[in-house]
Amino acid sequence: MATNSETRIEDKYRYISVSRDLAEAKVEGIAKQMETCPYHDVTVVIDNVEFPCHRFMLSACSDFFQAMFQSGMKEALSRKVDLKGIEPETFRLLLDSMYLSRYILSVKNVSRVWHAAHQLQMRCLLQSIEDFQHSRLEYTDITFVDIYCDSKLLNSEILMMEAMSNMAIRFDKLRLSDDLLRLDAEDMKILLSHKKLNVFTEDDVIDAIFFWVSNKSRNSNGDMSLKCTGDSSNETLTNGLDTEVSAANDRSEFLFELLAKSKILLVSATCSQNLLDNKLVQRDPRALALARESARYHLQPARRHDYCPCYGMVRQTTVFTNVVFMISDRFVICRTSDGKWHSMKPQHRTVLDSVFDDLGRLKESVEEDTDEGELSEEEPEVYEEEEYLTFEKTVEDEEKEDDEVEENEVEEEEIKEQYLEQANAAEKVTATQQNCKAVSYENDVYWTGKSGGVFFARKYNAATNSWNTIVAPNIARQDPALVCLDQYLYLIGGVNCVWIERLHVEAEQKSQGSEQWKKYGKLVVPMTNLTATACNDVIVIFGSQTDERWETVVQVFDPRVPSTCTFTKTLIGSAKNLVSFKHGEDTFVLQGSGALWKLSFKRNLLNISHHVKLWDDQALNLAGATVTNNELLVFVFGSLIPKVKNVSNFEHFRKLRFIESRGGYCFLNTIIRSNLFKA
Repeated sequence: MATNSETRIEDKYRYISVSRDLAEAKVEGIAKQMETCPYHDVTVVIDNVEFPCHRFMLSACSDFFQAMFQSGMKEALSRKVDLKGIEPETFRLLLDSMYLSRYILSVKNVSRVWHAAHQLQMRCLLQSIEDFQHSRLEYTDITFVDIYCDSKLLNSEILMMEAMSNMAIRFDKLRLSDDLLRLDAEDMKILLSHKKLNVFTEDDVIDAIFFWVSNKSRNSNGDMSLKCTGDSSNETLTNGLDTEVSAANDRSEFLFELLAKSKILLVSATCSQNLLDNKLVQRDPRALALARESARYHLQPARRHDYCPCYGMVRQTTVFTNVVFMISDRFVICRTSDGKWHSMKPQHRTVLDSVFDDLGRLKESVEEDTDEGELSEEEPEVYEEEEYLTFEKTVEDEEKEDDEVEENEVEEEEIKEQYLEQANAAEKVTATQQNCKAVSYENDVYWTGKSGGVFFARKYNAATNSWNTIVAPNIARQDPALVCLDQYLYLIGGVNCVWIERLHVEAEQKSQGSEQWKKYGKLVVPMTNLTATACNDVIVIFGSQTDERWETVVQVFDPRVPSTCTFTKTLIGSAKNLVSFKHGEDTFVLQGSGALWKLSFKRNLLNISHHVKLWDDQALNLAGATVTNNELLVFVFGSLIPKVKNVSNFEHFRKLRFIESRGGYCFLNTIIRSNLFKA
């Protein structure tokens, strides 16, 4: 067993014990011999400085010299070797390490010693250097850029990854340092998309991008960063930066790629506006498109979670996480970006008290007067149109409307009786949620459905993890469509129902429970199997007139008038098997056959064009679809789930991933607190 004065070394074939005392004595003897009679057999010449050496010692410590002296070339026979790329002072340190086993590393010399040891292939010294640099990663007062750049150049992959992680963790310090300018474009993209990137606000990331693009020290005259504060003294990027970038080192070509690696949708409203005004951004169409999308994220909260690109996903260092929010009969579950499903923490609540408060008010109103009364807003015009949307009501439609109003009054009386029966019930039972429809507005999720025989409307606030019931719609429905456009929720149709109601979301947020649903329009014809989506300023509704019809009827509702019309052409295929999703400004509907249709609405004309066939090997029973992190997630009913398909040539997403629906009704992109998942 080795004693304190011995070191056990693992040889390739055996273990050997080395006496430390004996090793120290031999090193001391070598040092004395070098001073008196060195017996050198080769001289290394560096910048006219000669170093007497020994082939045996150089070959033992350096693979470079070993290969040279055994090559049979003239260098192997010459008594002098010229060495380039290493400074004399550095080589002297290497000789001290070879001959005297001295520890030569310091913060000041480690970089040049590392480069020299790498050039001479001194494996033992290289390991000591990496250990030394690894220990420096524990410091908090450095930016780690020098360690990263050296490890990248010298092919030390593990140390390079560790240095990058440390740069990401201490990004707030790095972004203020000129060391950031030493990174190349690929390094910046890795850093900005690193899962450990720790930032207080995404505005700081944008500021760092423009600082790097400027390639000019922060200590020089003028601040080249993009100011994202509301301070009027901090203007947006100046024309001076454009000139500086072009004249010095044109890094502006990387602007789009770097902005795409940021979370540009999550910047502040002020920063978003500054991006639109920036001249470098305006010169790059792709960068400008990202800036406009960021502005739309702030200006159109109803569309905030239409889809979730990689530059809109929250960072892993925050308390939130991106999920696909799914609602089913009895529970809410979430799918995270890594493909895992999580159950939300249970409420342990019965039907909410506010539901019964609403029912109580309804009971009082019925006892006073069961008549409907006048609508608070003008009743919409309803018409049919062959090609273009016009705003006229035909005689036939007026007669049909009168008949529907009479039928609807009877329906409303039945609904009131249903509500009153529930309100008078002495026992509150645990609710199940049936036929839910859900949309998101900002970071809130709104949904409607039936619970314990009562038609309800609810809201989930991700920021506060609060579940609340909002005022129920005026008309209880079965299988309606729910869509969000501008500041309103629109509840559309249902089985044997043509009414369209809407709720002002922002007013409801300011004063919860005070905002009421209002009748705002009607469908031209009643439909079932409804799917609705916003397209520009209108709502497009797909459905079936009967379950047996093998065609999908399309109606367009314009909230600005408000008016409804039917589209002249129908889609072949059942509306039961049709879902909609969005990507940026584009709106799509997807059929179970794999046919993808693109919607556009311009000059009062709806256009539905076949876009692409995503699959044709089988017909799927679709439950929903949404775009998340460059993947189209298609939720399907059934146990036979197709494999992932690569669609790299498609501009809107790169993969087509099929997922079992797990009995869910709604699938929404949103964010929730990470600690809400059940273990």
